[in-house]
Amino acid sequence: MNDLIERVELIGEGKNITVVTQTIGKEGSSSTCRKKPFVHANADKQMVTTEVPIFSDNALRSILRKRTAWYLYDFFSGEKLDYETMMILSQGGGGVTKESGQIVERLRAIENHKKGNVVVSIWGGSLNGVISRGKAVIHEMVPVCFETVKSGTLPKSYTLEEYGTLFARNLVVSEQRVRGNLFTDPEMLDKLSEEGVAKMNEVDVAAVKSRAVRKANKKSDAGKPGDSPATNGGDSATEDQSADPKTQSRQMIFSHEGIAPGTTFYHRMIFYNITEVELGSIVAALKKFSEFPYIGGLVGTGHGQMQLSYDVFTRNKGKRDQYGTINIDGDGDFSASGHLNARLEDFDNYLKGLKLGDISAGLI
Repeated sequence: MNDLIERVELIGEGKNITVVTQTIGKEGSSSTCRKKPFVHANADKQMVTTEVPIFSDNALRSILRKRTAWYLYDFFSGEKLDYETMMILSQGGGGVTKESGQIVERLRAIENHKKGNVVVSIWGGSLNGVISRGKAVIHEMVPVCFETVKSGTLPKSYTLEEYGTLFARNLVVSEQRVRGNLFTDPEMLDKLSEEGVAKMNEVDVAAVKSRAVRKANKKSDAGKPGDSPATNGGDSATEDQSADPKTQSRQMIFSHEGIAPGTTFYHRMIFYNITEVELGSIVAALKKFSEFPYIGGLVGTGHGQMQLSYDVFTRNKGKRDQYGTINIDGDGDFSASGHLNARLEDFDNYLKGLKLGDISAGLI
């Protein structure tokens, strides 16, 4: 992996074809979408802050890292990786047991392994709480709207003439979703055994009681100090306090926020001191992403479909040159121009000469 390039820049836009919402995880978490305050002048020329929904840089880094790893896995079809190597390649090392006595040895192993493994070289790794950083700087995806244009954080090509009437509040959509109760379907019921019907009825009764307990507890919380579900309003449904308040009905209704379809996002990625083969791995990651161009939560319902376009520049000894373009359209079709197809071919040839032991050696 020779022919070092001092700096590679991918500068372009993303556009969501469908609503993008956060990855469903722990309560209050938002690993894909979050809101970030931007400072800008309002109509009265006063400086104010407005929260704008953005795509997390960490989420984008994770997606591209995994796509690079999966592109690599395709060349080892049928072969298995050890656990630690899999974690380092796909997640940077999370989930690996920490053994403080081996920190230096393992960190040296990662640094040494960067010489022969582009995934670790580009995206870095972590073992035993010690981070070995990679060569990638992934920025947040910032929506183009009045507030972000006024903040001065976007290129001057984005103007108020075009985006001055699109405000951050217009980008956020609220949705309510229902996970249906299939057991209201007579054909489904007909397939249940007698024991199954009895269990279904048991679950239904528990869910009703649980709902009543939660409702009564809410009333109690809203009442005077010292009130309890049994004394606040005399709700008869609270007589059986053994009901599990966490029991859930088969039919669930939940609400969430997302980013409106058709939103344009400005995005930058910068890679420092990379080889031509490593540049090919970045092209490969985006090509792999095009096979399933979705981010965020609820992708099974069509949420999070994206299209991307980047101009790719190289910078060596202060000279900046256009290197090519990358496009992923609304249908997930991938195209690359300029020198980028040659770099992708370089990466493919690198992988063809790679053995499974080359990936895992030194990491366990």
